[in-house]
Amino acid sequence: MPPKFDIPAFVRSYLAKGSKFIPDTFRSTVPKVLHEVAFFERKLHLAAFFSERQGVARVDHSRCRLKSTWVPPEDPDVAIYCRMLRSELHGYVPSAKNKNFDFVDRAARKWLARHKEDVAVVDADKNLGDVLISRVWLKTECLRLLHEAARVSTIDEFLRESAVFKCWFESFIWQSFYSGIVCRQQVDFLLQDLGANKAGTFRIRIKLHKDPVVGRPILNLGKSWLAPAAAFLVETLKPAATSLSYVVQSSVEILDLLSELRVTESTCLATFDISNLYPSVDRTHFMTCLARRIRTFWAAKASFASFLITLVEFVLGFQFINHSDQMLRVDKGLPTGLSASVIFANLYLADLDEFVLNECGCVLTWRRYIDDAFALLHSLSESDVKFVQPQLNKWHPAIQWEVSFSGKRVVFLDLDISLAQGQFAIQTYRKLQLRGFSVAECSQLIEKTLQKLSLRKQKVRQENKFFFRQTYTSTLNARWIQHALRRNWHVVQSTLKKPAKPVLSFRVQKNIFRMDFCRHWLF
Repeated sequence: MPPKFDIPAFVRSYLAKGSKFIPDTFRSTVPKVLHEVAFFERKLHLAAFFSERQGVARVDHSRCRLKSTWVPPEDPDVAIYCRMLRSELHGYVPSAKNKNFDFVDRAARKWLARHKEDVAVVDADKNLGDVLISRVWLKTECLRLLHEAARVSTIDEFLRESAVFKCWFESFIWQSFYSGIVCRQQVDFLLQDLGANKAGTFRIRIKLHKDPVVGRPILNLGKSWLAPAAAFLVETLKPAATSLSYVVQSSVEILDLLSELRVTESTCLATFDISNLYPSVDRTHFMTCLARRIRTFWAAKASFASFLITLVEFVLGFQFINHSDQMLRVDKGLPTGLSASVIFANLYLADLDEFVLNECGCVLTWRRYIDDAFALLHSLSESDVKFVQPQLNKWHPAIQWEVSFSGKRVVFLDLDISLAQGQFAIQTYRKLQLRGFSVAECSQLIEKTLQKLSLRKQKVRQENKFFFRQTYTSTLNARWIQHALRRNWHVVQSTLKKPAKPVLSFRVQKNIFRMDFCRHWLF
């Protein structure tokens, strides 16, 4: 933070409220409520249609296809129910608007707007909440991270490269279709956004758990015309990723593993972490390892394996982002915000898993969650940990590992794992939320908060109940609508095989305040 910069208490309180206070200008009316009944009726017809086919074996359909326009046959009971529902909703009465913003919240918003040139609110990594931080530091850190993975480009280059890549991509997809590699539904899905010309966006998260504090780059490429191709790769490569022996998908797999293990007194625990994985990946080495892994898994379908490898090259070859009215091209590493990057990383580092077990005889057990690894070593000596880390770093010079924890107690994912007398003791590792405080105050806050929590447990329970209940300012009378839904529900329930509760969803307009908050104060 800037020197002698004082953050008022009401600003911290406002930021700590999180998503509870969401003002909304939505006005609930009879036509808007009736408009949603049509969508609700279609879902009921679908439920009635498929309830009669419950004995049929379920088939997992691919999500990589365009939305179906198929209309289910009309069920007479559903039609009667919806006619009665519309008749009930014609007498709908909106509720009065209740404001959930007070003068303290408005003062905090004015303070943030007045100081938006000096400070910014950024969400912290590892779900640690929001951090109020100097905007000068933020801009400097963004420039540093962008310099590592991207180069400055122009709008003309973006449009020119976009046109060239689209021609290549469309030709490649149709050629694959005529070769029998992909079906027509997959072609339509992959080419659905070919007319889009939007670059990605860039933001960072603050790594409070690192010393010194740094940022994690995040690229949002969901609006790119190659986003369907990335989604297709996620679904297609998932079987190859789930078949990896040393990769875990969640902490549940670690619990299952340790519950079956019996170890000796000389066993110690260790966790490792790759320093800045995604921007550090050497793309040439990555494509070599990934291509070998794909060709091995789809050995019986060589043409399909070649198709997937080329598709990965397309997705990584066209990565443009627009940041602060400047166009940049990402030509290094893996983009953090890409939907397929996690599967890319797991398949890429699968060779490293095998390398570790072959080169490090002291490693009894090795499990990895993307860039975090958990290991059991057969010695209490620190020399084993010091031996394993250099071996990990030998695999590729761009992938550098750090020792997170070692000894008889470690933290891995959301688990606090300890080892005593050959038995594992596991409990949930709880991170302290630091929402609404500056980086400099976080270390002081931890000790003070723990003291207050031990003295005011009842007060904390009351505050949790208050803050976990979200209040909105719309005039939607949900109680009235729910009563109308339940009144004649028995007509439809007799058609459905299983008990169900009716819920009418609503399309609320975009939250203007949230957009304004992100544009001016949140980075």
